[in-house]
Amino acid sequence: MKKRRYGLFFEIARALARVILPRFRFKDILITNEPAVYIAHHQNMIGPVSILVWIKYYFRTWVLSAFTSQKDCYEHYINYTFTKRYNWPSPIAKIVAWPLSYIVPWMMKSARAIPVYRGSRKIMDTFKISVDALLNNEDILIFPDIDYSDDSTEVSDIYEGFLHLEKYYYRETKKHLAFVPVYSNKEKREVHSGKPIRFTGDKKFIEERKEVAQKIQEELNWLSKI
Repeated sequence: MKKRRYGLFFEIARALARVILPRFRFKDILITNEPAVYIAHHQNMIGPVSILVWIKYYFRTWVLSAFTSQKDCYEHYINYTFTKRYNWPSPIAKIVAWPLSYIVPWMMKSARAIPVYRGSRKIMDTFKISVDALLNNEDILIFPDIDYSDDSTEVSDIYEGFLHLEKYYYRETKKHLAFVPVYSNKEKREVHSGKPIRFTGDKKFIEERKEVAQKIQEELNWLSKI
């Protein structure tokens, strides 16, 4: 991991958050000498907040592309987050969503987040930016939960698409990428990392992808019991 290179806005926001939010301590976090992809359990924002607010290291975090565009962010808040998820009345949702739709994308840019374009051909932009970051020795943080609103301690189903990073990274370096599970324990307020998980290249990618995804999920669930 490299030293922090976040923008000033993100650094200020994080400093303020540390005054307000409960402190999380990092235990046994694996620091690699090579670029790695850290995979964490979302837990209905517990994972992103605890890691990004309290970590002392630098990550390029994958975020839904809607949160990197003012227009898309506003529509996402009023059409889903506030109205469907939180059941807010539409007028209130619009009042709150308007300023946030400017603040959040600004925050994501300052955090040097990588937009994830789900269900779009632009997902290739996500992989290109990510591989370029890895080749620049930058670490990536991903929350692959399918149901990110699930606040249970154990990880259920996860997206496997992020594992295609292995293909593109290996194509450039002839090295297998390290995927490191990271878990935030909301009861103990501790963050732990597990052992790095890598592809072997001994099987077809599509077959080994399922095995690697399963290993990551099992390691995260093991970390949840520490």
